[in-house]
Amino acid sequence: MRHESCSQFGNKRLTAYRTKSNLFPNWEQKYVIMRLLGRDKLLPLKGKSEQIDKWISSWVSEIANANWKSPDELIEQYPNAQKVKEGHFSFCVCSSRYFIELTIAFAQGIAIITAPIKKL
Repeated sequence: MRHESCSQFGNKRLTAYRTKSNLFPNWEQKYVIMRLLGRDKLLPLKGKSEQIDKWISSWVSEIANANWKSPDELIEQYPNAQKVKEGHFSFCVCSSRYFIELTIAFAQGIAIITAPIKKL
């Protein structure tokens, strides 16, 4: 802090110095929101049933707002998700025969919908 004099009135006022980090906290370092790509690949599932549509809408919202740092955090949130291989997961859509395959790069905060799959 420093004192400045006002040239017009001769008064002194207290001025606080603020750094950029004080004014605008760097939230990105703490919370990395997942970037979800490939949403258009879910279109074949649209309209199958109202329940599936609601589930997909909620799932997309949760994935897009997730901030997982590891596969363990994903499995903690989605215990029914199956780890296919490193960075690849399969999600059962609303207890139906449909699954969504998702590839995740945790360090980069990117999730890619690779394909909807219908299992017999």
